[in-house]
Amino acid sequence: MRRAATGAGLLAILAAAQPTSAQLYQITPVSFDLSAGDTIGAKRSGSLCLPAGAVAWREAKPDTVDAREAVTQAARSAGLSVGAVDNPFEEGVTGFDRAIRVRVRGLHVTACVPPGGMGRLMNRSHVIKGDGVIAIEWRVYVRGTDDPTITRRTCTAFAYRGDPGALTDMTLLALRSATAKFAVSLAAGGSGPPVIEDDACARLREKDGMSSQLSKD
Repeated sequence: MRRAATGAGLLAILAAAQPTSAQLYQITPVSFDLSAGDTIGAKRSGSLCLPAGAVAWREAKPDTVDAREAVTQAARSAGLSVGAVDNPFEEGVTGFDRAIRVRVRGLHVTACVPPGGMGRLMNRSHVIKGDGVIAIEWRVYVRGTDDPTITRRTCTAFAYRGDPGALTDMTLLALRSATAKFAVSLAAGGSGPPVIEDDACARLREKDGMSSQLSKD
């Protein structure tokens, strides 16, 4: 059985969550501004985590259903009331006040993975560990409106360890970590300018070794 991975600080964020919000939200399917062959960071391997090439997005891209579920569960844990209907604004659907659209604008990771080939004979570990930064644009829509009432661009650091691990699980953890921070602020009624971008996003753009840079629009 796979042991659930946890990110540094994630439990503390959830523990500090505000009481469940009065608004009922819907999470729409997660979109990614990444292509299969994009390099998203450095890969290391073996017990010493020696350089072993690069991590391609195709290796770390999670199933779309799993991605949406990760965001939904993290938002609920952080205090938001979240429904389970795919389109909260379609005809005949009632009860939903707002929708949250999640767009992953960039991802940078460093991952240490089990060795391949003959190296498996010497190292039978299934542990994958690493860290990274995920950049997300969040848009909150009110029923009956075409333009978002809130737009936030966040860049969230995370750490991962899975035994057995998977690069896709690393991405799911990143989504949960980012969602926890955003949802706590949203549940607390955080407000500000229509569009806010974290300073950390500028640092993500400067990361070396990525063929895909953080999208700017």
